[in-house]
Order: sequence, then structure tokens, then C-alpha cells
Amino acid sequence: MKQDCVHCSREFEITDGDLKFYEKISVPAPTRCPDCRQMRRLAFRNERVLYKRKCDLCERPIVGMFDENVPFPVYCGDCWWSDKWDPFQYGRDFDFSRPFFDQFRELMMVVPKAGMLQLNNENCEYNSLIAFSKNTYMSAGSYFMEDSCYARKSQYSKDCLDSTQIDHSELLRYGVNCSNCYNSHYLVNCRNCSDSAFLADSVGCEHSFFSSGIKNKKYHYKNKPYSKEEYFSLLEKESARDPEILFQEFLEFNATIPKRYQNQINCENSSGDYIQNCHNAIECYDSFDIEDSKFIVESVTVKDSMDLSMHDKEIELCYELCSGGERNQNLKFSFCTCASPGSEYLYSCFYCANCFGCDSINKRASHSILNRKYTPEEYEALRGKIVEHMKKTKEYGEFFPMDLSLHAYNE
Repeated sequence: MKQDCVHCSREFEITDGDLKFYEKISVPAPTRCPDCRQMRRLAFRNERVLYKRKCDLCERPIVGMFDENVPFPVYCGDCWWSDKWDPFQYGRDFDFSRPFFDQFRELMMVVPKAGMLQLNNENCEYNSLIAFSKNTYMSAGSYFMEDSCYARKSQYSKDCLDSTQIDHSELLRYGVNCSNCYNSHYLVNCRNCSDSAFLADSVGCEHSFFSSGIKNKKYHYKNKPYSKEEYFSLLEKESARDPEILFQEFLEFNATIPKRYQNQINCENSSGDYIQNCHNAIECYDSFDIEDSKFIVESVTVKDSMDLSMHDKEIELCYELCSGGERNQNLKFSFCTCASPGSEYLYSCFYCANCFGCDSINKRASHSILNRKYTPEEYEALRGKIVEHMKKTKEYGEFFPMDLSLHAYNE
């Protein structure tokens, strides 16, 4: 069926398959088009605007995603993950005379926030949304990175600089969408390449320069083979030139080489770009191992889900999520939430099964609403009443409104 987006007024389609998915997870059909839904989710994600401030608990100087003028407490990572405070002390009853989002906003204004969203890192102070990394700087959205800087949304790489979407690479500079590459720079859409530069859309190449669309080649320059001696002589001459001028010339050369209509590897019945190992993945981008899912961006290992941004690892039956992951099943309308199955409307929560409308719960919990604990029976009864209330206020089925974001839109 066709529907007009309530935000941009553009007509968009809701297919029969979409309706079956919404019915399966018991949510109403969306009122916004896919682009506006994603815009709303990303309004909550601050990757690079950082501030010097102090922790409001231990008072030591920190770098954080929030300046000192925000109305809510901000804790350093050590304090936020510690037992020095209790997120349930801010719990409150639900007021059926008021909209849910108004009550959630009031909760967000008092519950302490993590100054930087990080998990298990060493010497990675200047990063937001990073995990399992060491000696890494300004590499937002990355994990398992080491000795790297300015490497956005990258993983399992070491000694890399000024790159984005790189995977299992080392000694890489100016790489875009590259995997298993080594000792190279100015690479775009390359796999298994080494000791190369100014290379695009190439696979299995080494000692190649200023080339595009080549496979399993060696000593190539402008897509032509040379002897080892000729190649290194050309390389010495070209390397002495201004790299910015070289790059502009390379872009012009690259534009003359035919391209694949989509960057897909090992995909079946899928649409989008920069996807790998996907099956029935529709309108998916920069993602790996996606199955029976739609409108997925920068996510990994997702099954039977829709509308996810930057979410990964064992995800199933999830909807309208941003910036989280790790064993989420049947999670809906949440930001930066991990291992919280059967939950809805969570903000920066971890290990919270069957919770609704909670903020910054950092320890194992279940059956909680607005940071207040209930018995399983009490929880199910109250949740059902809240959902019916939110349907009347036209809130249920919608991600958090943009004005609930804790960041300015230009952040």
C-alpha cells in the first residue's frame, strides 16, 4: 500500500511483506518513510563532537560527548559501570494522564549518562561508540582496533589511519571499504591487496599503483603490466609528486573504468550497496551477513529485522534500533542497547530482558518500566496498559522523537 510520510510528505510504499513483519512483532505500520525514520534514529548518535569536562561523580577530568551545561549528570566510564550508583533509584510510576515520551524525557534528565559510550578498551579515551580496542584515537563506531586513528566504523585492524569501513587490515592509510589489505594507501573497494597505492575495485593485487578494476595482478601501473624494475622506477617518479594532485588524477582515471552496478559479494536476492554474505537483504548498505531483512545500514549478523542503523551481532526480530547490538532478539525502538531481548524503548541499557522505557541500566535486570522493577506478572499487565495508552496518544510504533535527543542536531 502507499502512504504519505508525516514528516516529509513524500509517498512511500509499505509492501505485504512489510505488513507481515509488523504483524509478527506486534507493531503498527510506520508513519514515516524509510529515510525519515533513519534520520530520526541518527539524530541520537554523536560520533565526533567531543568536550572536555569533569565526571560528576569522581570529579576527574574526562573527554565526553556532552558539554558541562547539560542538565543531567555525566559520569566517566569507570564510574558509570561501577556499583557506586543505582539506576533504579530514579525509577518512577507510569502516569496514564500524560504521554509516554514526556515521562521518558523527565527520566532522561535525571539518570546519569556515560560520558563516552565505550566497552572494554585500553587507552581509547578520545572515541565514542568504540569497543574492544587499544591505543586508538577518533575512530567512532569501531571495534577490535589497535594503534589506529581517524578510522571510522572499522574493525579487526591495526596501525591504520584516515580510513573508513576497513576490515582485517594493517598499515593502511586512506582506505575506503577495504578488507584484508596490508601496507597500502589510497585504496577504494579493495580486498586482499598489499604494497599498493591509488587502487580501486581490485582484488588480490600486490605492488600495483594507479589502477582500477584489476584482479590478482602484480607490478601494474594504470592497469598495464610492467617488469619489476620498470614498475619501481615509475613508482619512485610518481611518489615524488604531490599526493593530493595524484589522487585527483586517480579519481579521473578511475571514472573511465567500468563499475559494477552494486558492490555485493556472495549475495542472493538482495539490493543496496557494499554488502556481503547476504540473503534476501533489501535496501541494505555497508553491512555483512544479513538475512531476510530490510532497511539495514552499517550492521552485521542480522536476521528477520527492519530499520537498523549501526547495529550488529546476533540480531533477530528487531525493529527501529540505532547504535547497539550483541544478542538482541525482539528488541524495538531503542538506542545503544545490548543483550536486551524482548524489550522496547530503551536508552543506553545493557543486559535488560523484558524491560520497557528504561534509561542507562548498566547491570543485569528484567521486567522493569521507567527504571522501576516489577514482578513478571505485574510487568506484563502494566506493559500492556502502557502500549494501549501509547496507541491512543499515537506514540507506540514510533522511535524516540528527535527532541528527545541529548545532542544538538549538528552534533
